[in-house]
Amino acid sequence: MGLDKNTIPQVLYAVPEPESDPPSELYTINATVLDNATDPVKRWVLKEVHGYWDEQTKKFLNQATTILPNDPKHAVSIDDAYKQVAAQVIVRVREGFKYQREWNPMEPPHYFDKFEIDENGKRTKY
Repeated sequence: MGLDKNTIPQVLYAVPEPESDPPSELYTINATVLDNATDPVKRWVLKEVHGYWDEQTKKFLNQATTILPNDPKHAVSIDDAYKQVAAQVIVRVREGFKYQREWNPMEPPHYFDKFEIDENGKRTKY
């Protein structure tokens, strides 16, 4: 997943410590370039994947793409794509997927910061 065609995914879990009881149910939400988009600006679409992640093997045990439009009429600018990602994050937060891990290479050995997101989008580190 190159960053030239994908934004950094927002990974949301239903439990605060997903590694303690694998596999962990999660959603990944990001924007991606639609290959058949013809507009050089409006070429981004929302992508969401739902699945179960096994932390020990670092692999999905089961996954399905739940949102990924394939018609160019759904493509938007990168700014609008980020807004769509933020809105979809709130949808999943309201369904209980309110725990997020964010990669932080500056603070070893815990390379991920942990956040809880509320329904207004406020992130609180835990």
